[in-house]
Amino acid sequence: MKTRSSLLMFAVAFAAVVMPQQMQAQTYLPQIADGGNWYTAIMINNTSTASAIVNLTFFQDTQSGATIPWNPPFVEVSSTNSISVPAGGTVYIHTAGTATALTQGWAQVTKTQASVEVTAIYTYESFAGRPNQDGTSPATAGGSRILVPFDATSGYSTGLAIVNPTGGAEPIGVNIELDSGAIPLAPNTMISLPSNGQRAFNLTDFFPAAAGHRGQIEFVSDGTIAVAAFRINPTVALTSIP
Repeated sequence: MKTRSSLLMFAVAFAAVVMPQQMQAQTYLPQIADGGNWYTAIMINNTSTASAIVNLTFFQDTQSGATIPWNPPFVEVSSTNSISVPAGGTVYIHTAGTATALTQGWAQVTKTQASVEVTAIYTYESFAGRPNQDGTSPATAGGSRILVPFDATSGYSTGLAIVNPTGGAEPIGVNIELDSGAIPLAPNTMISLPSNGQRAFNLTDFFPAAAGHRGQIEFVSDGTIAVAAFRINPTVALTSIP
């Protein structure tokens, strides 16, 4: 976890939600990480005048985009089902982060009030319990076309996490436009994700033609996808990209 590649492997998973009949307003956190000196905090803010119930359901990344159900070790709660959030209130939970190995995945958020806002906060503990690496990522609704700016110039890199929250396999079309205006990928370049699948990767590892450039990457699907992106600077500090 002390190298750029390990940070990029991290930089990118989310909580999926099992929802009762009254639940609605589903959003996604495409990246959750715990262990290997990382921990993830989740802030749940209820901006409405009525209490709300929030369910968080998690999926752990295994290999080749596949996931399995996951119960991250949260310190404050034993279950992330039916979390009660009072009107105007906030609930804070965070993973233990004590495991030697990094585990990552994604989360689906289901809530009874659309005005509930959920944010993931990632922290890296460098030494002696000192947290020196923070980044945030808000839960967002999925879409069928998502545009993400990127920076892959010298010393900078972009980590991406892509999630397929649907019940079937999803082919995802990819187009990249460089700052020069060139589009280095042929049409119909594809990423395939299984049901509830996730891919977390460094942009240039997957698409070498983007190296040395800034630009934007477009993800297109016939179904629903969600994306989290992180810009990592030469000091290995990261920030989320809208």
